[in-house]
Amino acid sequence: MKKYISGLIVGAVVVLMVNAFLIKDDEIVSDSKEPRTDRIASVLRAAWDEFGLVSFQIDDTDPTIWIGMGENKSEQDLREYLKVNIDKYDLIHYNIEIFKEGIPELEIEHSIEIQNKKI
Repeated sequence: MKKYISGLIVGAVVVLMVNAFLIKDDEIVSDSKEPRTDRIASVLRAAWDEFGLVSFQIDDTDPTIWIGMGENKSEQDLREYLKVNIDKYDLIHYNIEIFKEGIPELEIEHSIEIQNKKI
């Protein structure tokens, strides 16, 4: 009888832990796109000067984070920075595409994109 009660208690604890884990995941998954995008954008703005970023775009229709950076900075260092500073539950929703060009070309391209969005 003691084994049965002990097994029942252990089983109940396991069920409660699994349930708590699943509820936590549901809350994260149900997180809306706008707060997630804001969190990612704030990390990218913080990395702007350190990694020589020139532009970024977070696209929800094609779940991709597009990042333009100067040729003289390390793409691998930027990826590591993003992995550390952006919550893994936010990152799982996006692919990260980093492209390198000369700074003037990226700045012109970024300016054109801003002008097109205003129209």
